[in-house]
Amino acid sequence: MKNNKLFSNTLALSIFLSFSSIAVLSQEPFSNNQFANAVETYNTSNYVIAEKLFSDMLETLPANNPLRYDAQYYRLMCLVKQNNRFAENEISDYLSKHAESPWENQLWFELGKIQFANRRYKVAAKTFENVDPFILAKVDADDFRFYNGYCNFDIGNYKKASQYFFDIKKSSSPYASSASYYWGYINYLEGNYETALQEFKKLENNKNFSGFIPFYTIQIYYLQEKYDLVIESGEKIIYAAPKEQKNELNKILGDSYFETGNYLSAIKFLENYEGVGGKKTREDFYRLGYCLYNVKNYSKAIDAFENVASTGDELTQNAFYHLADCYLKTGDKKKARAAFEQASKFSYNPSIEEDALFNYAKLSYELSYSPFNETIKAFDQYISKYPNSERNDAAFDYLVKVYMTTRNYRDAITSIEKIKIKSPSVREAYQRVTYFRGLELFNDANYRGAIEFFTKSLENSTFNASYKAQAQYWKAEANYRLGQYQHAIDGFTVFQALPGAFSLPEFGNAYYNIGYSYFNMKKYQEASVWFRKYLSQSKTTNEMKADASNRIGDYYYLGREYQEAIKYYTSAYSSKAFDPDYALYQRAICKGFDKDINGKFNDLKALSEQFPTSSYNDDAMYEMARAKERLGSEDEAIELYNSLMTKHPESILVRKSLLQLGLIYYNKNENETSLTYYKKVVDNYPNTEESKAALVGIKNNYIDMNNVDAYFDYSGTAGGKQGQVSTSAQDSIFYMAAERNYMAGESGAEAKFDEYLTRFPNGSFKLNASFYLAEICYSKGQYSRSLELYETVTSMGDNIFSEQALLKAGELSFNAQKYDTSLDYFQRLGKVATTKWNILKSRAGVMRSYFKLSDYPNSISSAQLVMKTENVTEAITREANYIQATSYYKQSQPDEALKFYTLLANDTKLAEGAEAKYNKAKILFEKNLLDQSEAEILDFINKNTPHQYWLAQSFILLTDIHLAKKDVFQARHTLQSLIDNYTNQTDGVLTLAKEKMQVVESLGNQNIIEE
Repeated sequence: MKNNKLFSNTLALSIFLSFSSIAVLSQEPFSNNQFANAVETYNTSNYVIAEKLFSDMLETLPANNPLRYDAQYYRLMCLVKQNNRFAENEISDYLSKHAESPWENQLWFELGKIQFANRRYKVAAKTFENVDPFILAKVDADDFRFYNGYCNFDIGNYKKASQYFFDIKKSSSPYASSASYYWGYINYLEGNYETALQEFKKLENNKNFSGFIPFYTIQIYYLQEKYDLVIESGEKIIYAAPKEQKNELNKILGDSYFETGNYLSAIKFLENYEGVGGKKTREDFYRLGYCLYNVKNYSKAIDAFENVASTGDELTQNAFYHLADCYLKTGDKKKARAAFEQASKFSYNPSIEEDALFNYAKLSYELSYSPFNETIKAFDQYISKYPNSERNDAAFDYLVKVYMTTRNYRDAITSIEKIKIKSPSVREAYQRVTYFRGLELFNDANYRGAIEFFTKSLENSTFNASYKAQAQYWKAEANYRLGQYQHAIDGFTVFQALPGAFSLPEFGNAYYNIGYSYFNMKKYQEASVWFRKYLSQSKTTNEMKADASNRIGDYYYLGREYQEAIKYYTSAYSSKAFDPDYALYQRAICKGFDKDINGKFNDLKALSEQFPTSSYNDDAMYEMARAKERLGSEDEAIELYNSLMTKHPESILVRKSLLQLGLIYYNKNENETSLTYYKKVVDNYPNTEESKAALVGIKNNYIDMNNVDAYFDYSGTAGGKQGQVSTSAQDSIFYMAAERNYMAGESGAEAKFDEYLTRFPNGSFKLNASFYLAEICYSKGQYSRSLELYETVTSMGDNIFSEQALLKAGELSFNAQKYDTSLDYFQRLGKVATTKWNILKSRAGVMRSYFKLSDYPNSISSAQLVMKTENVTEAITREANYIQATSYYKQSQPDEALKFYTLLANDTKLAEGAEAKYNKAKILFEKNLLDQSEAEILDFINKNTPHQYWLAQSFILLTDIHLAKKDVFQARHTLQSLIDNYTNQTDGVLTLAKEKMQVVESLGNQNIIEE
């Protein structure tokens, strides 16, 4: 029987001694008395002396005396009783060396007790495995079972622990109540709630357990979903419960009231719940938010729900959905829209998914918020995903309304073109969006793309007469910009015949543009007819009237009808609206041809006085000098020629002035002076028509001086510069053949010019051949070859092609990203340009080159010069403002930059305007003017832009603003909207957005922890 094996240490010792002492009595008669005395001392709890006695005995007992086992056991027990820190090690050491000891089982038990007392439960459990409880005394056996049960409980070995506790809880052991508690607790942990509950109820009146048994009982009721019992029991104890229990009871009671639908009562407990370790879970926030939502406390519900919506699970979908409704109830449609959008992205609850998608699309429409065409995409998705929904018709009606109002024309077109059978309302919308998309491309100078969409609009033009007329007009204008003048003429003509066209402001411009189309086709008579039509109607501007008058004057000038030409030039000049200096100059020339030399001179003098910076001043001075020659005032002519060369040293007219001075002095028989001027022409301008004429003048001077030898000596020297004094017949024949092909527009010209330059590398016509060949290569897109040829032309001194060659060389170098080179060409062009347009192009080229070279101070100064140029266009003005803004910003002058960005930001349809709008908001952000920066971005979103990159960058900046305002929720959803709706995968925006989202998510998680 098990009980027969249980006996006390004392009884065991007595029995043991009775046998062992008989065995050794004859050997060591004195030992028994010593041992008995030591045991008696031990039994009186005098462990220090007893240890000494047993230690002394061990020193004298022979090694083979069995009594040594008893003495060693008692010595070790003395250490145990004294709580000696070496007791554990000594027992372990002894057991490792004396496995044969009759006290082995008892010592293993004592060793385990020491380890248990030191809370080394895992080690103690291992030690207790060496103990046989059936040969322990009963009291030790009960201790063993409890200790071993607790050790296994602590290390998670519940099955083994449960067996030990079960054995003890039914006994009369003092550990019975504790064992009953732990046995119940193990059943609680293993989900055997009813068993645990019954066990706990047995301990309800036990003072050792009454403090926490009710708490566990309530937990079990909670886990059993017996919420009424939880509430009944929990309300009784929560207010007196310890802090740790009270926190958990807040959660349990709050959840129980939640589950029973008593949301108002639940709120108090859920709000008081502090979470585990001060951290609430997303589920905790959701329950609190849902309760607040149901009692219509929407503001506080928002705070709770915002802490839930952070991952992609069903809880997130529900939180977003209710959050959206909270925002609607508090009047924040913008945030409601964002929350509905997120709720619609999950499929855990299909009804929520559908309703959220519809409401997201509807709010996007109501808010006119669709920077990346979200509204159309959302309604498209809804109609496609829920074709049988009762709200499908409403969604389609909304979609048509969006088509009729959206400013995201590109995506709207994509959406409409997916519709196989287009209703009349859809086709009407298509007419609109294709027209406006055409305008966007036109404003970006993508004229071919613009024509494509204007054509599509015209193919659906039966709905809106105004859009039809305007699409026709701008299509014609795009053809004009492409140099397709006949198409432009046809288009403008059709436009003017359309109903409603007459009332449009573009109607009068069509006359003007048809006139220019004919003018550029060199059909001057037809051009003059249309320019006169423009002047005869009321829809004119002063600038265009002046320009049209000049063009009519040009027509009569070319036809040598000088009086008619003078009439129109006078009209243009008198208005002072556009190119009055040109009109005055041309009138002077006409008067000269009409033999009114004094009138010519007076007009030219007026030009110099009234327009001192005019590009025609050098021409005016030259013609004034010529007029004085014809009037016989040679000295005044000489003065004017010299003045021209002093004031305009880079002018192409310098060599003509030198030539004329040579002629004047020749006629005055001042041969040496004449030779000086003629030789300057030959020396400084070789291979030009003027140098050839100068050689003739030199020859005539030497003949008149009877010094033919000097002429031959000079002609030999000059021949090296001139190529040859007289052009060879072969040279001339080859060149003339090539030129005839070129002038006739024949394809063989390129090969013939190539052959000429190969055969005559220094030929008399090298200049002309190089320029014409450059023009041919340029027209064929052979830009590298054409640049080489233009460079050749520009290296041959000032010549008749210098201006054109410098312009083309500058543009080609710039396009090839050779900005140092382009800068040089444009600067040189500025010195020789004779037309206002080329002056403007030279200054604009200098500005662009400096900017590309990151030379910001010179970029600013050159941009300022461009702005002062007389005929600067709107597009170049915009570019100059952009360059100034960016240059100031790069130089850390944000206030100056802001002035120019503000000017540009008014039109976000243009590339510079879109970038400026972003940079304006960025500067305001950097100044910590967060509200102003946000307002700029929201205005940008409202205006929209075809330049989506800058709008996307603005979304990232808006995220930074939200973060600066500690609105992590809005920051997250701003980024998410960008990530979900931005389509360009290669421009770096999405990469940046996803990186920033990681930062935002980490901040969001941190906020949940802090709550």
